[in-house]
Amino acid sequence: MSAFVELFGENLLSGSEAVKTADALNGKVVAIYFSAHWCPPCRQFTPKLAEWYKKSLKEKGLEVVFVSRDNDDATFKDYYATMPWTALPFSEKNARETLQKKFNISGIPTLVILDTDGQSITTDGRGAVTKDPTGKDFPWKSGSKADDKKGKDGGKETHGFKKFLGDIKGMFHKK
Repeated sequence: MSAFVELFGENLLSGSEAVKTADALNGKVVAIYFSAHWCPPCRQFTPKLAEWYKKSLKEKGLEVVFVSRDNDDATFKDYYATMPWTALPFSEKNARETLQKKFNISGIPTLVILDTDGQSITTDGRGAVTKDPTGKDFPWKSGSKADDKKGKDGGKETHGFKKFLGDIKGMFHKK
C-alpha cells in the first residue's frame, strides 16, 4: 500500500468524481491543504493558491489535496467547487482527524508539503508557496530560497493560541 493511500484512504475526489488515491498522487509532490470556508484568511489564500497551481505548480508535479475543516458537507461542497485540485471526501472524518493530529494542525490555512514518498518536506508550505508561487525552488526542500522564511523552529509553523503564547513569552524573555 502506498504512503498516500495510508494517509488518505483508497479514494479522493476530483471535482464530483471519485478517483483512486494511488492514481491521483503517484509520483507527485503532495500539498495537503487544511482550510475552511468560514475562515477569512483561507478565503483570501485559496484563490491565490488556485491561480499559482493552475499557472505553474501543477505542471511541475504538485498535487494539492484539500482537507476540509468545514462544519458540514454542503459548505464543504460549495467551497471545494472553487478549487482545481483533489480533496479528501468530507465523509472521511477519521482520516481528517488523523491527518490533523499527524501534522499537528491547530490553525488554518495550513499547507503541508510531502515528497513523492509521503515524507514531510515542510509544514510551512503556505510560506514556501507564497514566497515562490512559480515553483522556481519546487519542491521547497530544506536549503531552498523559499526555505529562508523558516525561523529557528526549522519551519514548523505554529498557529493560533500556541503562536500567541510564544509571542507573549518573547515579549518578556530577552535572549
